[in-house]
Amino acid sequence: MLQITPNFLVIALLLSGCGRSEQDMATVCLSGTGGYADTGVAVELEEDQPVTFFVTSTGGCHTDELAVTCIATVKGDQIEVTTETTWVRTEPLAMSCESILLIVNGECSTPPLQAGNYTVTYDGKATDLAIPGTANRCL
Repeated sequence: MLQITPNFLVIALLLSGCGRSEQDMATVCLSGTGGYADTGVAVELEEDQPVTFFVTSTGGCHTDELAVTCIATVKGDQIEVTTETTWVRTEPLAMSCESILLIVNGECSTPPLQAGNYTVTYDGKATDLAIPGTANRCL
């Protein structure tokens, strides 16, 4: 009698062309006027303008399609950023997986924000932002 174990099911899903996704595993940085925070250039944060986050995620193998989504949610003075990175296997797992690191980028923005102090949270990390102002932050 054939026993189906959880490991067998995972392997079967991977072989069938399925993929996987992971929440909040990307790098999230401020972006906007002045540049990107991950380059060391301060971003100008202006009143009545959205705050934009640049997202970078890595992983997969040369046979995967890699995508990242980002959502910035504002509740009062709190800005919560969430991401999801998704891999979709495009070829059977039996193909060799070279040591190629795939990189994918994305962006998300808040609605226009009024002047004030805000706390941005992502994956258990937090940073404060003052609008108007400048900031150089990655989470």
